Amino acid sequence: ISGTIPDELYFLTNLQIMDFGSCTYIDGTISTHIGRLTNLLEVGLELTTMHGEFPSEIGLLTGLKSWQSYYSYFSGSLPTEIGNMTSLEYLDVTETVMTGSLPTELGNLVNLEYAYMYDNSFAGLLPTEIGSMESLEVFYVENCQFHGHIPSEVGQLANLRKLYLHGNKHLNGTLPSEISNLSNLEELSIGGTSIVGNLDPILCLADNMPDYIWADCASPPGDSVLSQVTCSCCSECCYTDDHSGDVECEEKSNPAHTMCYNNECTSCGNERFVSSCAGCIDRNISSLGIPPKWIDFDALTSMELCSGSCVLEETSGMCKTRNFTASHLG
Repeated sequence: ISGTIPDELYFLTNLQIMDFGSCTYIDGTISTHIGRLTNLLEVGLELTTMHGEFPSEIGLLTGLKSWQSYYSYFSGSLPTEIGNMTSLEYLDVTETVMTGSLPTELGNLVNLEYAYMYDNSFAGLLPTEIGSMESLEVFYVENCQFHGHIPSEVGQLANLRKLYLHGNKHLNGTLPSEISNLSNLEELSIGGTSIVGNLDPILCLADNMPDYIWADCASPPGDSVLSQVTCSCCSECCYTDDHSGDVECEEKSNPAHTMCYNNECTSCGNERFVSSCAGCIDRNISSLGIPPKWIDFDALTSMELCSGSCVLEETSGMCKTRNFTASHLG
């Protein structure tokens, strides 16, 4: 199939599926007549050579559940009328040439579960209205040009499983503490940004710590400059190469069990950090000359080990080794 979508197609008002996906020779633009197809449930324009901006008339597709136009040549910004597509569950505009800021009307998409918008030139602030997208499970906006802080309203996305923000080098500030409210979060990627601070109190100490975390917790080889963030439970630590500007990441071995160093427990308070906290207890006992056999580690729960060996220092956000005396050990 080649050529443009004929205008006659837009008069098929009972049409439910319009799928030209992977038809690489389909080109042209989306007609404003698309607004006539109010019974559409799915639109597939991915892997075509179609171009131009999305017409505002797509906002008339209030029953649409899936829009896919990834790996194409569409440009311009998402129209504000997208907020009228309240039945939308799946949106994929990955790797086009789209620009502009994300419209605040995205917050109206309360049924949207999957949002893929990465590898574009979207810019501006991430809208706070994202927090209203209560069904959102996957939010991929990496390798765009967003700037400013991550809105704290992200912490309202109770169903969010995957949050990918890496490669937005002008995203800055600290990770909002509300991220710790995301009990279903499995993957978080914030490498290659300008986010700074200590991630341990927000991510590593939580009972619902994500399975995979990518962040800028490494420094370039041979560079004495400290990493942008502290993260003892990160799966991969990244840094930006000063010469090429590329983001380099390396996998950390066994990030869930960080041993103590410099009189600090970098992580505690979670059963995944038993060895860290047990190590703190061991070291404190030996420094007091008290035989380790005085504590039956097997009889203690992981939480008891952690709370007994570490204490969270409010001012620094670090987990410090608790000072022991013989009386503490009974």
